[in-house]
Amino acid sequence: MLKKRNLAVTVLIFTIGVGLGIFMKDFDTFCFRAVIYAISVIAALLCLVMRIFKNNKVCSRISAAALAVAAFAFGISRVFLYNMSVEKYKSFDGITDIVEMEITEINNNRLETRIVKSSEGVPKNTIVRFYPKNSESDYIIGDIINCEIKYTYKFTNNMLSNDSVLTASGKILNHSEGNGLFYFIRKSVHENSKNLYKNFRFAKEISRGVTIGDRTDMNDYTYSIYRSAGISHILAISGLHISIITMALYSFLSKFNIDKRIISAIGGVFALFYAALVGFTPSVTRAVIMLLFVMIMRFLIYSADSITALFSALALILIINPYALYSAGVQLSFLCTLGILLFEPTLGKISWKLLQKYKKRSATVALFYKILNSIIDSVAISLVSAIFTFPVMFFSFDTFSYASVFVNLIAVPLFSIAIQFCFISLLLAPIWIYLALPFAYISGALFDTISYIAKFIHDIDLGTVSVYLPFVFIPVILSVAVIVSLMLLKEKRTVVCCSLMGAFFVSLICCNLINNIQNQSTALIEYGTDGGEYAYYSYNGSNLYIDLGGYTANTKAVYKSGETSLDNYFMLEYSDYGLKRLDAMSGAVKINNLYVPYPKNDFEADCISKIKELANQRNCDIIYFKDNLSKRINDQAVMQISGLYGNLASETSIYFIVNDVKINILDNGYKNAVYGDVAVLTSQYNGKVSDISATEIYYNNKLANKNMILENDSFIGFENSLRIKINVNEREFNVYEP
Repeated sequence: MLKKRNLAVTVLIFTIGVGLGIFMKDFDTFCFRAVIYAISVIAALLCLVMRIFKNNKVCSRISAAALAVAAFAFGISRVFLYNMSVEKYKSFDGITDIVEMEITEINNNRLETRIVKSSEGVPKNTIVRFYPKNSESDYIIGDIINCEIKYTYKFTNNMLSNDSVLTASGKILNHSEGNGLFYFIRKSVHENSKNLYKNFRFAKEISRGVTIGDRTDMNDYTYSIYRSAGISHILAISGLHISIITMALYSFLSKFNIDKRIISAIGGVFALFYAALVGFTPSVTRAVIMLLFVMIMRFLIYSADSITALFSALALILIINPYALYSAGVQLSFLCTLGILLFEPTLGKISWKLLQKYKKRSATVALFYKILNSIIDSVAISLVSAIFTFPVMFFSFDTFSYASVFVNLIAVPLFSIAIQFCFISLLLAPIWIYLALPFAYISGALFDTISYIAKFIHDIDLGTVSVYLPFVFIPVILSVAVIVSLMLLKEKRTVVCCSLMGAFFVSLICCNLINNIQNQSTALIEYGTDGGEYAYYSYNGSNLYIDLGGYTANTKAVYKSGETSLDNYFMLEYSDYGLKRLDAMSGAVKINNLYVPYPKNDFEADCISKIKELANQRNCDIIYFKDNLSKRINDQAVMQISGLYGNLASETSIYFIVNDVKINILDNGYKNAVYGDVAVLTSQYNGKVSDISATEIYYNNKLANKNMILENDSFIGFENSLRIKINVNEREFNVYEP
């Protein structure tokens, strides 16, 4: 793949330099910058000088080496230059400001914004991720909001990949409508989509999100079911959406015998127009850049190479913002496209062989081979896409869906039709709503069909595996091996790649089987305070999560045990944050049974009605309990929750017995004597330490009385979480910090 593709090789070396520069950002100093800048300039000059003697082999080799060094050093220096450009925002950390901001992207819990005016001197057009404490109305991209906010400076790869280092929280004082052609179109889409898709369950959430990037109504549950099916990529506007719409326009114009160059130019202008319509968000801008490069190089210059065009697009994206290398969207789009382009020759060989077979056969046989060829192409592309993107899924997400290989075969073609009909309906709606309804009905039905397929897979917990499975590094290594072999091998390329692909899927299945075998002999109990405070239990396919407080639910506790769903969720308090934690957990993880205390007042009764609605939407059974609850989890384990004086939320003890191993998790106010093997004192515990007679006692370092505890060597402190693994067969346990 890399042979005779000098530009692609140069970009690859530059990308490696960018990655190293990001890794070394904490060691960035003035002297180190100066050295890197000097190396990049000297190497570039040496390359130019040696190019004069390009017919000389030695000079050509020196030129190639100098170019590689220059590209590598420039990648590092570009990161350092970008760091310098954003360091000025550090002075705004903790500052309170009165601002006017334009909304550029809408999510269900945050707004992506650009500064219009700032009383504290924050530069205009600075991107700020805003978490509003109040929400006045239904916003549209392009709306102007006036707010009182407090900035937080976050110099992280994730924030920088979105061209931002500032987040903010605060109150929205007032808001006003935007103006201009793009705002008028967005407003029309916003209003008409409500009327066109009001009778559809999922389409009303999805239609605005996949057309103008407005995900206000798209909740965590919708995203979760799509992620379980491995098709969450179709919910966020990306290269797929822009390609579908642009190529639909291209196909339509091709029917009029218009020159391909003119059609490509029109397609490029339309792609830019669409990017402006959705607000030129970083992800959309990168998708447009990548699409434009491929279109320009492939259609305007007929001899151009698609792989070189793809690498050229990547180079431009990284020059604009080197931290885009850490954007999951960029990684997924690039690797998926690269995999398809690299595997095209192999698919071509298979198609050619099938063509020779049905060339001289009967019409029926020929049709059979054509259908078979189409199925093989689709499955192969899905397989290659899944393998090429697996490393990104492993490092960026908590789950991976092997069902995506098959679901995408159905979902992507249906989605391609649905989004085209959706656009047609939204274009016709301002003219006459009844003219748009047939197209809206078709697209709405298709959106809901895709959603119900995803929901079915999510509900039966099929096809999704945790990336925290034991030995999961093996399929990661195999996926990288597939990528490398397709890029470097020339001989026996097809045999090696297909063998590695088969080994990849076998290893993934084996990782899942090993996890199931381990779970049959090892029980896991975990207490943690990361985000939300919780207790988690998992053993032999049974698991439960006990919500103890905090701001959000901790879904990673479930995934890190190798599970992707919850048998039981225990909600111990009725509060706004308690409802948010339940919403977050049930949105991300399938919950079979929800345990809630009997309501005791009007507020709790109101909470129950909201919980019932949530449970009904997410196929979750509700079970009521009083302040004390005992539950036999399975033959080897019993769990008991105890509260004092009718106040379960603030005075709680959780007691596990797993094959005679006794574990206590003690919360605020618990005063009874405690006996057992392990006692865990939570961040809220304020009882008498002398009452605890457990063999091993662990305390959270946030305890107010930890100084008293430190006087006794038998007490062991821990930070955010503590994990207890119990060998059920041997009655042995191991306590450690994960």
